[in-house]
Amino acid sequence: DRIGVMVFQGFLASSTFTDPKTVFEPFILLAPVLTALVVYQFARRPTLASHLVAFATVAAGVLPALTSVHIETFLSQALGIPFLLLLPLSVSDASERPSWKRLLFASLILAGGTTIYTEFYPIFLVMLILVCGIYLYHQPRQISRCISTLILVPVSALLLNSLFIRFYRDWE
Repeated sequence: DRIGVMVFQGFLASSTFTDPKTVFEPFILLAPVLTALVVYQFARRPTLASHLVAFATVAAGVLPALTSVHIETFLSQALGIPFLLLLPLSVSDASERPSWKRLLFASLILAGGTTIYTEFYPIFLVMLILVCGIYLYHQPRQISRCISTLILVPVSALLLNSLFIRFYRDWE
């Protein structure tokens, strides 16, 4: 059910007229690049909220683990970790300054991360609840923003990834 990475790898292989084995090593090198871009997104904020500092610390802490995953050539996990790190930032943006663009971006991160590595989905949901809960703790009057983010992001992600809905229905 981790078809997102395999479909993309197959697309790259057929587009470049090479076999998937040849495309694998350059493809897995996307993981460190994407992780560096996520850490950059955390660092470029002039005033980083205290709850995002904790997530940035976690992001820096998982870099050795990402290297280990890369060395062991776990392609789906290696490419799923940047999505895992980017979700708190996108959900925080959607909660602080709600707009359809920010909600759609957070939904795309959730849908893409789920397609790449399905087993991360419960972790994504816990992170979504945690970020909204921390935001609500700091801004108790913004409960409507948190509830709308908690509802709209997963529902939009499931609609974007209709195969995942079918997988869960078949799984039960």
